[in-house]
Amino acid sequence: AGEFTRAGGFLAYYEICEKVNRNGWTVQRDPEGRIGPYAYHGNQWVSYDDVEEIRRKTQYLKQMNLGGGMIWALDLDDFRGRCGCGKHPLLRTMNLELGRITTKRPENCT
Repeated sequence: AGEFTRAGGFLAYYEICEKVNRNGWTVQRDPEGRIGPYAYHGNQWVSYDDVEEIRRKTQYLKQMNLGGGMIWALDLDDFRGRCGCGKHPLLRTMNLELGRITTKRPENCT
């Protein structure tokens, strides 16, 4: 359970990046880019979408000429900016890739 979500088997993006950045979790990525990252420590692991994965998925939306995309729950994004990429890095990345905003691109935070 996450410190804030407090639900077994469920972590918010800001909880994951804190585990990776401060608690020694290891991040693994598919070298071929077919699946998003996962992080683990001991017998615990979590798969998730980070800035890089949201960018890749949004680019796919555009390549396929799909009508749009969605984020499951905005409150699971880093709304406080704790991961070091400013507030709402996942939503901002999607908006930037779709051309909705033109501010600086978030870098990969985890």
